[in-house]
Amino acid sequence: MILIFDTDALIKLNRVGMLELVLRRFECLLPEAVYKEAVLDAKGHAYVDAEEIERLVAVTGVRIMATPAAPQLPRMGIGESAAMALTPEHVGDDVVIVSDDKRFISHLASERRLFFDVPALVAHMARERLITFARAKDVLARLRPYSSKASISVALDALGEEENP
Repeated sequence: MILIFDTDALIKLNRVGMLELVLRRFECLLPEAVYKEAVLDAKGHAYVDAEEIERLVAVTGVRIMATPAAPQLPRMGIGESAAMALTPEHVGDDVVIVSDDKRFISHLASERRLFFDVPALVAHMARERLITFARAKDVLARLRPYSSKASISVALDALGEEENP
């Protein structure tokens, strides 16, 4: 599975301490525009996540990908548009976009693209035994300030079903 991130998902995974594990456990592609937004631009504004994301991208060897020329999606940020632009090159490679942006997720669903929101990625990692169910539940609790209640609830329900078959 190849994961492609938008900026929002990258930052949220870092905030809950999961970014390094995700970057190490999956093949991950980072659109150049997302890296610029999450690291280069963010460092200029002294955002706390920027240096840690920069370090993790460097030590895990994540590929930063130039984004093919594509129009910016209506009502979407540059990171979402860049993530979407990378997927046509990799269709058939089990490519999954990771985002927590509701508009973008609706767009991905309408385009029949594979996606995880951040809570769903955490639940997936537990189901695949990449993390324990207890750790997944802890991470989901830490995601509460950042992700929607509905997304967290769906992820917790999925964990409950898997943990107690």
